Amino acid sequence: MAAMNELPTLQEELDRKTVETLQWIVSMSISGQMSSAELKVAIQTVFGIVAGLVANDTMDILKIAEADAKAKTTVRRVFTSSESPKLFVVSWEVGADRFYVTGQSLLGDKTIKEQKYEFASAEAANDKCNALCNQLTTAYGLTELK
Repeated sequence: MAAMNELPTLQEELDRKTVETLQWIVSMSISGQMSSAELKVAIQTVFGIVAGLVANDTMDILKIAEADAKAKTTVRRVFTSSESPKLFVVSWEVGADRFYVTGQSLLGDKTIKEQKYEFASAEAANDKCNALCNQLTTAYGLTELK
């Protein structure tokens, strides 16, 4: 890196901006403001623009991010009740505009029931999913298994 009284080199600035852009893209995806498809396209675009121009360690970071973007990540939260032998699983695929709630009685009729909730955006789905999980513990007295 450049000394304190020197300006960063073009290489240093390009590496820094690439990593910062990648961090921003990932944070947008995690927060639900970017779908899985948009995440893939954004990372591939950055990769295509800077390939051969950034340092090898920066390219390694991009390659890891690209591989991770191709894999789907699902957040699952599991809830149960001590009063009623039921199990509820709330699932949201990061970046998706929908989430699922699956419920099953642990005694008697063990039928699995699944409800799908769809929204206009991944951000809305993430917000409503978190709100529902909070409601399951506060309003319905369920315990979240960690």
